[in-house]
Amino acid sequence: MPSPPVEEFVFREMLFAGFSRSWGVWAASILVTVLFVSIHLPETVHYIPAVLVQVLFSFAALVARITTRSLLPSVVLHAAYNLGVVTILYVSLAISR
Repeated sequence: MPSPPVEEFVFREMLFAGFSRSWGVWAASILVTVLFVSIHLPETVHYIPAVLVQVLFSFAALVARITTRSLLPSVVLHAAYNLGVVTILYVSLAISR
């Protein structure tokens, strides 16, 4: 899986910028969110709450990108999200042993 800076650059910078110029902010937001969640489906498809969290995360990263006009908050948010997921995984594995 690509790192947060790569994913954020592709989705919230390149794709969102291009789609929003062509179809407007709302349509671009929906399309970028669907595409982002779609590439993460192999990781989340067996647990529907995880899919919903991905949708909410994608929306939050997009709001951060739009409101700040910078990619950095989205990258930081994405990295923090990934760190939280990995931390929860390791803690749950340690507890279950």
